Amino acid sequence: MTSQLALLGGRPVRTRPFPAWPVFRKAEGARLLRTLRSGTWGRLQGDEVDIARAFEKVYAHRATLTAWDRARRPRRRKGPA
Repeated sequence: MTSQLALLGGRPVRTRPFPAWPVFRKAEGARLLRTLRSGTWGRLQGDEVDIARAFEKVYAHRATLTAWDRARRPRRRKGPA
């Protein structure tokens, strides 16, 4: 099956525009502005530290589960079986 690239006149794979990025709500935008205006951007100071710690905890947990899951999957052999 050969098809022409959209750039060369073929049919485009995506016809709708991609959604705007980043996606955030008013509360997140307000927190960002509050942090920017506070001048305390460090992880060890400021009013948003508890949010940063919660994010780190969740992210670390997910990363650990991903690594654990990959480690227990059988490896696929390359080449002829």
